[in-house]
Amino acid sequence: MLLGTAAYMSPEQARGQEADARSDVWAFGCVLWECLTGEILFHGATVSDTLAAILGRDPGWNKLPPGTPPNVTRLLRRCLAKDARARLHHIADARIELEDDEPGASVVPVGPSYRTAFRVAAAAFLVVLALLLWTLFVPQPASHSIANPLDGASFTRITDFPGSEWDGAISRDGRFVAFVSDHGGVHDVYVNQIGTTKFINLTRHGSEVNYVREIRRVGFNAEGTEIWLGGGGGSRRMKTIPLLGGQPRNFLDEDAVNVDWSPDGSRIVFHHRTPGDPLFVADSDGSNPRTVLAPDAGTHQHFPRWSVDGQWIYLSRGRPATGEMDLWRVRPDGRDLEQLTERKLFVSYPTPLDERTVLFTARESDGAGPWIWAVDVETNVTRRVSIGVERYSSIATAADRRRLVATVEDPQTELWRVPILDRPATDSDTESFKGTTGLRALAPRFSGSSLFFLSSLGGGDGLHRLRDGEITEVWRGAETALLEPPAVSPDGEWLILLLRREQGWHLHLVSADGAQRRRLTDRVDARGAAAWSPDGRWIVTGGSVDDVQGLYKIPVDGGEPQRIVDGEALNPEWSPDGTMIVYAGEQVGPISPLQAVDPTGNGIELPEIEVWRGGERYRFLPDGSALIVMQGMHPAQDFVRLDLDTLELRVLSRFSRLDTMRTFDITPDGKHIVFDRLRENSDIVLIELDPER
Repeated sequence: MLLGTAAYMSPEQARGQEADARSDVWAFGCVLWECLTGEILFHGATVSDTLAAILGRDPGWNKLPPGTPPNVTRLLRRCLAKDARARLHHIADARIELEDDEPGASVVPVGPSYRTAFRVAAAAFLVVLALLLWTLFVPQPASHSIANPLDGASFTRITDFPGSEWDGAISRDGRFVAFVSDHGGVHDVYVNQIGTTKFINLTRHGSEVNYVREIRRVGFNAEGTEIWLGGGGGSRRMKTIPLLGGQPRNFLDEDAVNVDWSPDGSRIVFHHRTPGDPLFVADSDGSNPRTVLAPDAGTHQHFPRWSVDGQWIYLSRGRPATGEMDLWRVRPDGRDLEQLTERKLFVSYPTPLDERTVLFTARESDGAGPWIWAVDVETNVTRRVSIGVERYSSIATAADRRRLVATVEDPQTELWRVPILDRPATDSDTESFKGTTGLRALAPRFSGSSLFFLSSLGGGDGLHRLRDGEITEVWRGAETALLEPPAVSPDGEWLILLLRREQGWHLHLVSADGAQRRRLTDRVDARGAAAWSPDGRWIVTGGSVDDVQGLYKIPVDGGEPQRIVDGEALNPEWSPDGTMIVYAGEQVGPISPLQAVDPTGNGIELPEIEVWRGGERYRFLPDGSALIVMQGMHPAQDFVRLDLDTLELRVLSRFSRLDTMRTFDITPDGKHIVFDRLRENSDIVLIELDPER
């Protein structure tokens, strides 16, 4: 098994061989090289390409700064020796290498101030490294640590066929697994008896399965005799179907979503898709429902799950449109509501292992992941428990808490383009966007001859710029990952980036070459993508000031923000003539209404249009004559054109691919739409915990 971040893996790790402290010495050398040169030493378009570079390519020693002292170069050579036997045996030996100047060595003349500064910087780097290693590897008091329940676990792939599978669920007896798959070109629910190779399609291209990634779509009833599926999307209501196939029947009311049975099978918990996602507890057949939590509109409550003793209900709670979903718990009667995690993103699939330990999937606060995490619910101590570069988007457990199933994904995101035609375009009219082919690329934004897009080599996404066939890095995701596309100034020279800091989310003004930056304002805790006014004087963003939500205008040159819309407002877009701002209004279920105001906040009438949450799904044509909008209730959205004079809608595409589409832009000549397509490439895996755990 390959464990680690690919760009910093040692050759022995890349070969899958045993690793020891000398592998950490190699990683130290890679980081020191990056500090000195500003470049990642080994990287490629894919993880495989990166590992091939580690095994087959030597460092370009001529890339080191001309004044690099020879003892530092010697240290690097010792750290980056491909044969582990030639490396330092312990990182503490690095100090000896730095202090040991070889007499008579041929060196490039370096002034005393440079040498002193370099040694101070190197010493500071080693101190920071030592503190980091101490934090990671020195045992902490038991009250501040949590054991890894996945230590010693075995992993077995259940699915291995084309397409994507997700939302894996396991029966209480641990014998069957159910999941959603697009294997047949549409979304269907499959069931498999673990240990066999037979997969039964329960829905057979029917209309029962609806695609919403932020809620569970499939699971087993308490007895394991039926599978529940669907619920909460459009007119599709929750249904149950016999374990090995048969006629589906309606279950619960038409607004019910995501059900779970109590450990003794006598009660269920579910939530509604109405504003606030109210949480209910009912008898096992759905009768006698009682309200547990009914928050205000704008709060969302997903993935309810009973604790192992039936005394608590765990759930994901927050704002899914911006990823701010944390783990909470509440008593079945609504008492003692308690938040268990902080500063995670997209917390999903709470899975209790015992009375104190709950697993869940989530992204890091910088956007990396998602991984599997564990939290001790008595101390609220959280740790990541999945290891390596694999990304996990769901997890579930059998009643014995020894068998689990998870969704592991290897996502690929690419940019595509489609012409704006006088007829609906199809998949045959699309093509991969030249210049980014083969790269992870998403969230495109054009400005003149430049295309800005988000990309990464495995961690959080940074910002890149394509101009004249050359790609340059503007913002490194390792510093702070970007979750939203940039707002680009009318002249293309400045960007607005949304960065997450300890005190919240704030907009930063960054030059297009990445050299200059400053925080735009301390007042606005921003959310979603921002937009620049055509005259370059204002930024408009969703967010809050003093906990008051709204749509805010912020002067670029400084000054107080102005609230022009009250309530939830996300992802504004400013028209080219400056007269209209469109935005996504209050989210109910997975959708939000498209709304419009003038720059002072006066409402502008639009047809009734709903947009899917997540992503930036509307853009003005460069000439301002129309608004292009992503539409549809499935991941493969289509484009429609809203004529701003007549307010008539015209369909621009009819796609059949199931790749997820989130964000797009229009080429400066107004002839093409460039959009991102995500393919999860996911499978269901069985995790069997170590019985000695």
